[in-house]
Amino acid sequence: MWRAGEIIGVVCVRSPWLRGPYLELLAVFPSAQGGGIGRKILRWLEEESRAAANNIWTVASEGNEHARKFYRASHFVEVATLPNLVAKGYNEILLRKTINP
Repeated sequence: MWRAGEIIGVVCVRSPWLRGPYLELLAVFPSAQGGGIGRKILRWLEEESRAAANNIWTVASEGNEHARKFYRASHFVEVATLPNLVAKGYNEILLRKTINP
């Protein structure tokens, strides 16, 4: 992601994946946080996906309450806990947003 010639973040999407794209990575650098860029990216992904998908998926670390709150506010639902996915002793939370009910 760029703004005024400066890299302000990164986004990576895997598609297709389980009846909808998987948002593998969404990171907004601290200098650009709080300005709604993350929400804009999610809206873009939803619009791009709507014609061919029913869901958008992502994962957040169980201890990353900031990310979990962000996704809940964007209407994602926590659907499963994935124990030891990234590292032993750490859980990841699978989240889904239904875009075509």
